[in-house]
Amino acid sequence: MEATVTCPLCGVAGVESMPENACLYRYCCTGCGETLRPKPCDCCVFCSVVAIHAVSVGPIEPARSRGRALRWPWMEQPEHRVSRLIPFVRVVNVEQSVAFYEHLGFEVQDTAMYKDHLSWAAMRSGDAEIMFEGTHGPPDPDHQRILFYLYSHDLAVLRAHLLGVGIEAGPIEDGSPGPREEMRVTDPDGYVLLIAQID
Repeated sequence: MEATVTCPLCGVAGVESMPENACLYRYCCTGCGETLRPKPCDCCVFCSVVAIHAVSVGPIEPARSRGRALRWPWMEQPEHRVSRLIPFVRVVNVEQSVAFYEHLGFEVQDTAMYKDHLSWAAMRSGDAEIMFEGTHGPPDPDHQRILFYLYSHDLAVLRAHLLGVGIEAGPIEDGSPGPREEMRVTDPDGYVLLIAQID
């Protein structure tokens, strides 16, 4: 896949090969030499400043099936690899976060109390999991260095529900070269949630 990377500072454009299985976090402009980085809401430079020329992306296959050996031989055994990842998010108010994520379909699985308030919670919705831990100080959206990518089988219905309960949900937009439909939601602590339609 090829993409035109256009520098927002000097306007110089260059055609680059866009990796299908990795993110590009820095790109040095061939015109002004400035190092471009992703926007806070994007995962890589290509998401922020490119125009896609051709898309020929099929399902991404494991490295071994593409004819490349795994870097570490011990990873040939599935039981030796990491098999599960759960975001552990530090938030200002655990109860408020729980209430927000319940509107996305999550249910509380476990909790912990500190003195008289909820200090930790684990939630699940199908295969999606998340944990919250209370912290101090106000939320600081400008310094969030992570976004969450979620999937819904009926994005339009979910969006209507969120708007109906007073949660601001962005418009459903084309997520190419990723999912054909996605929307943006921000949680009470400023974490960005990209929610995509899954067929």
